[in-house]
Amino acid sequence: MGIKGKNNINSDNYGILLNGDRTQWLVKRGDTEVRTIDIEASRAVEDNPLFYHNVYTRGDKKIGYLVYNHFTPGPNGYSDRTYDEEMKKIFAGFQAQGVNEFVLDLRYNGGGYENSANMLAGLLIPEASRKKVFAVFSDNKGQSYSNDFCVETKGTAGYLKLNSNRIYILTSQSTASSSEVVINSLNPFMDVILIGELTEGKNVGMEMQKNDKYEWMYWPITLRVTNAVNYDYSAGFKPDIEWNEYDLTQNPTDVLLPLGDPDEFMLGKAISLITGVKRSARGMNTLSKSIMKGESVYQSTERHATGGMLMVPEGKDN
Repeated sequence: MGIKGKNNINSDNYGILLNGDRTQWLVKRGDTEVRTIDIEASRAVEDNPLFYHNVYTRGDKKIGYLVYNHFTPGPNGYSDRTYDEEMKKIFAGFQAQGVNEFVLDLRYNGGGYENSANMLAGLLIPEASRKKVFAVFSDNKGQSYSNDFCVETKGTAGYLKLNSNRIYILTSQSTASSSEVVINSLNPFMDVILIGELTEGKNVGMEMQKNDKYEWMYWPITLRVTNAVNYDYSAGFKPDIEWNEYDLTQNPTDVLLPLGDPDEFMLGKAISLITGVKRSARGMNTLSKSIMKGESVYQSTERHATGGMLMVPEGKDN
């Protein structure tokens, strides 16, 4: 195999395969047959963490739903607030539609930046608690500091008035770090109902360290994270309702449906708890009935997983 007319891939030309440029491969079979394959340049793919949102009307219930897959302020790092601003607009829409119940889907969210986690929690926290402590950060020297909930005073933020100060959060084994910080921060101030699996228990934060001499940076774990009542979630959060989307023994007539479908396994469970109406199940074929219990081997969202919550460098959170 060769690249761009070269007969072999070697230490001098293999880098061409890594930088995503348009290239040409020469593929040889045996002694004589040679094929030329043109590979187009790679294209940028934006992974917007605000994957899906909707409002479901069930009688007097206006149920807001948000699938949020990682805590990233914007596509170009912590100084880019594109996604955070989009989140505020989404919540303004929820508010305008009179949302009074809420389902937050964090089942595929492995964490990310603290400032985005604080913004999300600040949009969900009851009005009476908006000046309370969001999280407490402690180092190994016994020093600690706290951040209050992020209360946006400008832009298009839309705060919700939720029935009984209640929220439903969907979780899985992949729910970690900043996702757990949001759960932990809300717990002292509202009724947080968890549906899904035990979360990971990643209760640490990482601060960026730079070495300008060598032009590199690293993110060591430097902080332990608790909430306003000093709750430590290192063992993870146990769900109030254990509900595994891959375990068809819980509902053997069910199938996996697209996120946002009101009959989808986990969202449907939350809606049924809110309305008191049993969710419908859609039949599956005979072959799938023989596979009653499965588990996630790998999720593409795992590439966003971090060793802990990422702390924005001082002075870079606005």
